Amino acid sequence: MAFFRGHSRYESVEAMVRRRTGGHPDVRAILTLHDQSQVDHVNHEVEAGPQRVIVQRAVDFEEGEDGGIPWAQLRFLSVDGEAVVLTLRPTGPPSSERAGVSDPGTHARGNSLPLMWRGRSALASAESQVRIDGAAYPLPVLVDRRPYFVGMHGFYAEDHRMALVRAGRMSRPWTDLGDFANAEVEAQGDRVFLASLRVLASPNHSSAGLSLSFDDGRFVLALEGTSARIEGAFDSWDELNGDFRLVLRPLSPDWARARVVNVHACRQSAGWDVLTTIDG
Repeated sequence: MAFFRGHSRYESVEAMVRRRTGGHPDVRAILTLHDQSQVDHVNHEVEAGPQRVIVQRAVDFEEGEDGGIPWAQLRFLSVDGEAVVLTLRPTGPPSSERAGVSDPGTHARGNSLPLMWRGRSALASAESQVRIDGAAYPLPVLVDRRPYFVGMHGFYAEDHRMALVRAGRMSRPWTDLGDFANAEVEAQGDRVFLASLRVLASPNHSSAGLSLSFDDGRFVLALEGTSARIEGAFDSWDELNGDFRLVLRPLSPDWARARVVNVHACRQSAGWDVLTTIDG
């Protein structure tokens, strides 16, 4: 990921890369605009989010290593046809000493409550650069300890994991609530109740997932296999017409406080219609 200055519309570019055995990696390249909205550019099939712009693009991804330090380069055409090139060279080998939960800042604040974990990471070096339609846009300095160390406002991460609660509307029949991560509720018979919820990354990854648990007015959203978690208070109630409401109010980490999750589950003849909104 790299932040940069001087462009009239964009402020950062990042990429999430999933390597595939014997094939090209799946890449999601994200451009963040100054208004904090985002556009995803993907080279593989993904499910479109209701409040997110996603476009299919060919993405040229290269990576290598110089003196034990990895590097990566990304090339793609933006949604408006601009040629975007991100070259990321970290200041050193990614280290587990810099592991932790990533702060999303205000990016897509009204669209999601993300939980992102970096297993190993390093700051971008001054050799990193962003080019859009051939013009160079500098990365600002983030850490300045000259003459010993300078780190730019960019990050190279390995073993990156992410899960999120996303705003949007979804419908499910009564018998198909098992993977209903968007609503953060469970059903038993004709009643909705709060207990715990676990969502897997995929059916083939049963040991890793996102768990949501409730206890005595508190909730914990945790990324399994890491120490990444969001904690806070919650309220829930049934309305007179049979609808169900749930509100998650994050308290920790501090950046999550602005992303209050509101869930409205409406009873329909064949199941649930669930609207999730996130304050931003």
